[in-house]
Amino acid sequence: SSSVLGRLVSSSSSSRWTPNPKACLSAISAYGRHSKWLLALELLNQAWHRKLDPCTKMASATIGACAQGQQWVLSLALFSHTLRRNVRPDAIMYSIAITVCGKQRLWEEALSLRQHSQLENVHDQIVIHNATISALGGKWRRAVQILHDVFEGLIEPNHVTFNATINACAKGQQWVAALAIFHKIQERCAAPESKAYNAAISASAKCIRWDVACSLLPQMQDAGVARDAITYSAIVSACANGAVWIMALQLFELMQQDQIR
Repeated sequence: SSSVLGRLVSSSSSSRWTPNPKACLSAISAYGRHSKWLLALELLNQAWHRKLDPCTKMASATIGACAQGQQWVLSLALFSHTLRRNVRPDAIMYSIAITVCGKQRLWEEALSLRQHSQLENVHDQIVIHNATISALGGKWRRAVQILHDVFEGLIEPNHVTFNATINACAKGQQWVAALAIFHKIQERCAAPESKAYNAAISASAKCIRWDVACSLLPQMQDAGVARDAITYSAIVSACANGAVWIMALQLFELMQQDQIR
């Protein structure tokens, strides 16, 4: 994949077409949605040769196209090449590169990119923080630390921030930490989304805390949050693991009442 980038970068485009920057960006984005990463890369190469603006958005879209096509190595190579061309990455470009690092289990590299974005004073830092937390997978301690950094930096976290951190705790089987963050959402006068409830329930289920998982179900109903198949599956799993068969059957019946399939 890196050799593909090398050949395109070193070659001069022979096409006589002079693309409009806006049309070029739209085309690259369209290629990305359909995983046509090579076409996106070729178009970006033409844009670079013609010094079209806005190159940052075009590069972000192309890196995203490569990521969409699961060309992880190429995505990171293109990000590095973009830096060498003195193109200033935006939050979207950083978040895509960080997500790719997560796919490759390059957690230290993901954290390094986050730090680099802070040194560069990139706007919309919350997007980068969210991507980093999600990329860390089950590295829950580091995910929680980033959430603390967000609070200390006076950046307003959003639902994605909280949900990603709870998910990290769930993957690390840390139900206490997951619930602490869940309650943090409520303390900040924000209504937790179904994803936050499901993540907290999943964390409890993995630790066979069926009682904690079940206690969240009526809270969802009181808050008017829809319960879905993921909700019931996690709670039933917790009850089954805890050998609480009667409760599991009752939940199964409740799931049918809610017309969950």
